[in-house]
Amino acid sequence: MGKNAPFQMDGGQQAGLNDSLLAALPEGITDNLTEEQRDALVKTLGKRAWGSHPLNIRLSFPFFGNRYYLAMVGGKERRSPKRVEEERKRHPVSTAANLLFGMGVTTILVFAAIITMILQSAMSEY
Repeated sequence: MGKNAPFQMDGGQQAGLNDSLLAALPEGITDNLTEEQRDALVKTLGKRAWGSHPLNIRLSFPFFGNRYYLAMVGGKERRSPKRVEEERKRHPVSTAANLLFGMGVTTILVFAAIITMILQSAMSEY
């Protein structure tokens, strides 16, 4: 794969990706594709899949009757500068949901610190 390749997969993962990408197309569309077109489609759409990352934390949790997920991945940047800029415009960091999430996490951490200080203070009196 090239310098900016987004991920690397073994043969089994690639086959699963091929099947799931092609199965997601509307019925009848894949019947009209040549083998070359199928390969090009899988190659193009497959680049959007997430591969392995050195930092890969994925959590799923219930919250008010629904399930939500949180994914945090990190590693060496392999996207081109043009793609980074495009994705930054498409997915800005400064959104209301991100602000509320940050405020919630900060509130939880502050309460945890206060409780820790209270418990530590109570223990040191004995």
